[in-house]
Amino acid sequence: MQTQTAAALAMFASAVFVWLLWGFFWLRRRLREPANGRLADAREIGLGWWRWSGLSLMFGSVGMAAVVLLLSAQDAAPGDWIAVLFIGAFAGGGTLTGWLLWRTRIRVSAAGVQGYCAALLPRYLAWDDIRQARYSAFMEAIKLTGTTGKPPVYVSAYIDDFAGFMRTLRERAPAAQISIDAKTRAEDLMQTGHFESLEKHALTGFALASAVFALTLPVLPPHLPALALAGGAGALLAAFPILRRLRPRLSERAPMVGNLIQGAALFASIVMLPRAISRHEAHLGGPDAISSGEGLILLMQYLSFSMLTPFLLLLAAKRLCPKHFSLPENRNNT
Repeated sequence: MQTQTAAALAMFASAVFVWLLWGFFWLRRRLREPANGRLADAREIGLGWWRWSGLSLMFGSVGMAAVVLLLSAQDAAPGDWIAVLFIGAFAGGGTLTGWLLWRTRIRVSAAGVQGYCAALLPRYLAWDDIRQARYSAFMEAIKLTGTTGKPPVYVSAYIDDFAGFMRTLRERAPAAQISIDAKTRAEDLMQTGHFESLEKHALTGFALASAVFALTLPVLPPHLPALALAGGAGALLAAFPILRRLRPRLSERAPMVGNLIQGAALFASIVMLPRAISRHEAHLGGPDAISSGEGLILLMQYLSFSMLTPFLLLLAAKRLCPKHFSLPENRNNT
């Protein structure tokens, strides 16, 4: 139990470090951007059902860390401690993100709006300073861009009264260029924006996933049958994003069919990826033949390969069928 106790303390210390780091930036933001009464008459808008996902993320992060501790071996190799610290930081970030999702509110006043930045820190922007409003698929939020020198503010698309907020935005910020149609529903905006973001950032995603995969190769050479299984899992995830461009009427006339295809692909990839990792472990002599650090590298290797595959297929489809991917679909996305 001494090794497990030390691992638990190391994991907790790593999580606390993440919390303190976020707290430092939060305090710095509060000191630099005090409200000064600008939100005295503010109306709060919650995140609706999405805030409950924060609780799931918090409990899931704690549960993941607890499972790792319960399954950890009594004797830890040097590489295992790296994995422990990494999991601790990941769990700390997960619990923090979940807590922020649970408590985040959008505050709208006569003077401006308080949303958040990319790190989920509160950020304020006056109505008169807003120059542009676009949908950000990465943040799943409305990105409000201010005048020169003003950092952007994000307002979640999951808020309770999305249509009401957009009306207020048009009334209070008449000088802003709003690229979101007044009749667009938040659900349609998020679904279309997600796929457009995949297309737009396919090259960047492929480069990052390839870099991570390449870094794992000197530590653990790939096992080709297992790698093929992971690649197949990734290819399934690219099926609907490509099909919706080649057959646009599919997503227009039967969005439920598209959701079913994407859901089935996601379920299949979730099943196939762990099997690919298990095959590689069996090739190496079983889970007991590798350390926790090597196990972490193995996970990164197959996750990165399963991610670079759909990005590669998207890039190939854009190259082979440029006319289909050049058709305007939704200009709300950034």
